[in-house]
Amino acid sequence: MLKSSGILFICFFFVLGVFAQNEKENVKKDFIIYNKLLKDKKFKASLEYVNPDFFNYFPKEELLKGMEQTIQNESLIYQLLNPVIKEIHPVFTYQDKQFTVIDYDSDFNIKLKDVDSYSKDELEAYKKYYSSVFEKSFGKENVLFNPKTNFFEIKSHNFAIASSDKGKNEWKFLQIDPNLGDVYRKIFPAAVLDKLDIIKNKK
Repeated sequence: MLKSSGILFICFFFVLGVFAQNEKENVKKDFIIYNKLLKDKKFKASLEYVNPDFFNYFPKEELLKGMEQTIQNESLIYQLLNPVIKEIHPVFTYQDKQFTVIDYDSDFNIKLKDVDSYSKDELEAYKKYYSSVFEKSFGKENVLFNPKTNFFEIKSHNFAIASSDKGKNEWKFLQIDPNLGDVYRKIFPAAVLDKLDIIKNKK
């Protein structure tokens, strides 16, 4: 028969496990909302889910303008698909904030608007050129040309750092771009980046 201290010990870890699962569910909920706003082209609202410290280096209005110009580009059709969350890493606390990393796939389809009217030779040249461009950026194994729709179907594997003020459960996100390593080191404490182990090219 368990002693009372043993029962308390088991209950403590049970409650701790439930709490950790609830935290991950909150992260997932906000991340899905964020990506739905992006998919629905509600860019201004979506930026409310971006880590606000990022705007110290990339002003919000400039980012919003660039996002709108990309979608409004008259020569492109761009379809953002729902993200597939592969893993939400354990949530941890550092000072007065909580952090975790989301490992996810963010696939999208893209094509030129007038490609459906191309001749056979023009279509072949289009396919060859853009296959090379996308394969260089995303890897050959992640680029598929769909001959029925003329869309390039791109698979994109990403990581995002999620952060929240302790106790608030309002999560903000920042997708990891290795080319912006210096910016992330200014936004996040070194101890956090070391624990997350996402930005590999540290100085």
